[in-house]
Amino acid sequence: MFNKGGSLPFDVEKLNLKSPRRELNLPDKWSRELGQVLGWLIGGGALTREKVIFYFGAEEYNLLPYFAKILNKWNNYEVKPHEHGGVRRLQYHAQGMVEFFSRLGVKKVKSMDKEVPKTIFTATKEAVSGFLQALFTADGTIGTGKNRGQVRLTTASEILAKQVQLLLLSFGIKSKRYRRKYSKSKPFVYTAKKGEKRYYESRGNYYYELVITRQNLERFYNEIDFLEGKKEKVFIERMPNKRGYFYTDTFEDEVDFIEEVGLAEVYDLTEPYSHSFIANGIIAHNCGEVPLLPYESCNLGSINLAKVVEGGRMNWKKLAKLVNIGVEFLDNVIDANKYPLREIEKMTKGNRKIGLGVMGFAEALIKLRIPYASRRAVEFAEKLMRFISEQARKRSEELGEEKGSFPNFDQSVFADKYKAMRNATVTSIAPTGSISIIAGTTSGIEPIFAVVYLREILEGMRLVEINQLFENIAIEREFYSEELMEKVAKYGIVQGIEEIPEDVKELFKTALEISPEQHVRIQAAFQKYVDNAVAKTVNLPYHATIEDVRKVFWLAYKLKCKGITVYRYGSKEEQVLYLGTEKTCRMETCPL
Repeated sequence: MFNKGGSLPFDVEKLNLKSPRRELNLPDKWSRELGQVLGWLIGGGALTREKVIFYFGAEEYNLLPYFAKILNKWNNYEVKPHEHGGVRRLQYHAQGMVEFFSRLGVKKVKSMDKEVPKTIFTATKEAVSGFLQALFTADGTIGTGKNRGQVRLTTASEILAKQVQLLLLSFGIKSKRYRRKYSKSKPFVYTAKKGEKRYYESRGNYYYELVITRQNLERFYNEIDFLEGKKEKVFIERMPNKRGYFYTDTFEDEVDFIEEVGLAEVYDLTEPYSHSFIANGIIAHNCGEVPLLPYESCNLGSINLAKVVEGGRMNWKKLAKLVNIGVEFLDNVIDANKYPLREIEKMTKGNRKIGLGVMGFAEALIKLRIPYASRRAVEFAEKLMRFISEQARKRSEELGEEKGSFPNFDQSVFADKYKAMRNATVTSIAPTGSISIIAGTTSGIEPIFAVVYLREILEGMRLVEINQLFENIAIEREFYSEELMEKVAKYGIVQGIEEIPEDVKELFKTALEISPEQHVRIQAAFQKYVDNAVAKTVNLPYHATIEDVRKVFWLAYKLKCKGITVYRYGSKEEQVLYLGTEKTCRMETCPL
C-alpha cells in the first residue's frame, strides 16, 4: 500500500549543486520530516518562482524552531524568521530549494487550487503520516460542545479535500466531506504602501471541510495525531477518557443517484510488489479469478499437481481424493470464518461459492514429459480441468444432500439439473504466488519463468532460484556439469546451449520463449471447465509492440477467457522476477 523503497523519484544531487553560492543538503529519501515540511507548505505556506515561504501564526510560534532546524539544514545556511502583522515566516530563495519542492509536486497556485503533491501518493508510510500530521496542525480544528473531540480540516480547495480523504483511507481512517457556503461578509479593506485603499474578497462562494468522528478518531490519534503544541493538547483533552471507548463506524455510503456520463477510457494495471492498489480509497487486489457479486467473498484453495504425478503418470485416483478433500475443506471455511460485515456473511453463506484450483501445472507437465508449448499440453489441460470440475461438482452435490443446498439454490441455474448443490461455484484458478513458493512448485498454470532466475521480494532482497527438475534430468541423462549450470545460471534459459539435448530444450522452454498464442490457448483450455475465472499472465519480450498486446486480448476474447493479463519484460525499472542471476538477458529475448 505504501512505498517501501524510500528514494525520491528524481535526482536530488543535481539540485544540491544548482545554487551558485553554496551546495545544499536536500534529502534524497522520504522521511517523516520531509512529509511534515510538505504538509506545512501546503497548509501554511506558498511556493513562487523565486522563493518558498512557510508561515506561522501566533498559536504556531512554538513549531517555527522545529521547522527552521530542518529547513536550514537543507538550505546549508541559517535563515532568520521575519514577522509582519503577528505572522512569522521562514523564506528561502535558493534556486535548488524552490525547484526541489516543485519537483515534489508542490504547485505555484492560490489556495482554491492547492493539491496534495503528486509524489506523496507514492511516498513511504512515515512520510504520508507526517504530511497529514503537519497539514491538520496547520489547517485543522478540534470540535467543542456536541461535536467535542471531532477533528476537522478546512480548505478552500475541493480537490485537496478529496485527495486528503483518500490518504486518510489508506490508514483506515474514514472522514466525511462537506461543502459549506461562506457567510456573507464585507470585503477586506487594506491600505497599500503608497496610501491607496485596496479591497479583497474571496473569489469562491464555498469552502470544504473534512470531518473525522467516532472510532476513526482513535485511528487518527494512533496513526497521524497533531504536531506538538496547543492543538495536540486540546485534542487529547477532548478525546474520551478511556481510549477504545469510541462509537463504531462502518465503511458504507448510500448511493444517491446513478448518472449516465458516456464512454471513458479504462486501463488495466499490475502492481508487482503487494499485488494491490488503492482505488478511490479502497484497497483492491489485482487478481481477476473470482468475479463477485456485491458483498461476496473470495474463498480459494489449490491442489499441487506436481505431487499427483507418480512414476511419470498422473494418479487420477489420488487427484479425485484431493478434490473431494478440497471441496469439503473450503465449504467448511465458510462456516468457520468470522465476517467483518453482516452483509458479507449473508451473501457468502447465501451462495457458498468456493474456488478450488491448481498450482504446479508446469512442473507436472515436465514430469509427464509434455512440453508446455505443444498441442498435447493444451489437450491435457482441458482433460485435467474437466476431471477436476466434474469431481468437484459431484462432491458439492453430495454435500448438498448431506448438509443442505446453498440458500439461493432454488433461484439458481442448478435447480432444474440437480436435486441438491452445496456451492454455487466450485472451481477457480488463482495466481498462487505466495503459496506456490511455500509449496516449492510453479505458480498456478504458468510455465516456468526461467530455469534459473532472481526473485525480487520485500525490501529489495533477491533470491536465486534453480529449477530442480532440470538439474535432476541433467544428472539422469548424464549431461550435467558445473560449467553447464554456470551457463544456464547466467541467462536463465537453455536454448542455444549445445550440450543440452533438443527434447530437454523443448521441455524447458520458458515463459518468454513460449508464443503468446500458446499462453492464451492454455488459459482457454482451463477456462472451459472453470466456474469462476482463470488468473494467468502472458509474458511478452521487451521488444513486444502494441499490436502484439492487441492480438493477445482479441484471442483471449475469441476463446472465451474471462480475463487476461499481459506483462512486457523490462517495462518497469524494478520487477519481481529476473532471468538468470543478472538483470540482463539475451538480445533475442529481452534486450534491456
